[in-house]
Amino acid sequence: MLDQPTQVLAEDIARLVAQDPHSLPDVLLVESTEALLNARRRLDGVLARRLQVMDTRDATTSECGRSTRAWLVEDQQLSNADACSRLSVARTYPTRPAIVEAMLAGEATQDQAKVITSFLPKLPSSEARDHAEKELLDIARYADPTLMARGLRELTDRLCLNETAEERAVRRREGRYLTLTDTIDEMVRIDGMLDRVGAAILRKALYPLSRKAGEVDERTPAKRNADALVELATIAMKCGELPEAAGEPTQVTVLTHLTDLIAQLEAGDTCTAFLEGVAVSPNTARMLACDAGIIPAVLGSASEVLDLGRSTRTWSRAQRRAAKIRANGHCESPKCQAAILRCDLHHEDYWENGGQTNLDKAIYLCAYHHWLEHHTEWHHSRNKDGTVELRRT
Repeated sequence: MLDQPTQVLAEDIARLVAQDPHSLPDVLLVESTEALLNARRRLDGVLARRLQVMDTRDATTSECGRSTRAWLVEDQQLSNADACSRLSVARTYPTRPAIVEAMLAGEATQDQAKVITSFLPKLPSSEARDHAEKELLDIARYADPTLMARGLRELTDRLCLNETAEERAVRRREGRYLTLTDTIDEMVRIDGMLDRVGAAILRKALYPLSRKAGEVDERTPAKRNADALVELATIAMKCGELPEAAGEPTQVTVLTHLTDLIAQLEAGDTCTAFLEGVAVSPNTARMLACDAGIIPAVLGSASEVLDLGRSTRTWSRAQRRAAKIRANGHCESPKCQAAILRCDLHHEDYWENGGQTNLDKAIYLCAYHHWLEHHTEWHHSRNKDGTVELRRT
């Protein structure tokens, strides 16, 4: 059941959907489209204000059993980047209402607001932040988000004339980031920014690994750098000095079936192996199986004992590995896509209540859903078909 203004908006949108734009003369088509774009900006402001209230109340936890961000991604199908962007803007509303109010007035877009809210914390003083907010909201009236972002360094230097060299170094270091984003064609896009010191260390480490491998190496410098970065990570994993993740040393698991393994992974178009839940070609699986840092998980073959009953509360490495494969690389709470590296292995039947350390009672949960399990009325249980259900108790 919707509140009256939202119901009226839904009905108006239904009428717009039914309208044929071919029936409009050019002048009306342009003017009405401009009005719709302005309405979208204002609607983004309304969403920001509502998301701030939802997030403060933790409404999605009580109603859906997931955080606001997870609800936006898993129930509303927003991308993770879009969900984080909208929440970032919404959370600034109590302290910097002018940004959302500019959206409500149709004077700033969601993307422009995100540029502003991401930039302001990098400034060293409240006076500089107040001044920058006003300037950027004025700029938003005529400049697109990309143009705004290009001018931020110049604005920063202008607003920080009195900062020391050390303060400048700290400010610039705070601008570092690294993101890895899955693409629709099963590649991963890497984007980031490093301070000078971090970049110098990375360049030094990549240099010996990114040189041409003989005269027949036709890779571009960019491709050699990409291969060198992966090789650098592979070397780190083989050294065995990385911190544990999800209760195990950092490692890669390739999942395949015994029949495929016996058949030597015959070449073909059908993928029979999986890497972190994504199908890979037989040739890729063969290549990975040659690496000492790769664990081949064969289904249907003899395995280690996985049910330990009450003999110990601690999950064995074999159990963790098997549970990780079953979880398919992410938290097992319905719809949650949090990476397995961020998850803990949870006893479905609590140990203190007599639960056993058995694989069929093991559920990988991210920190948020593990907290939800132990501190709220929500409970995870595994169904007979192996799926995990989240319900109120």
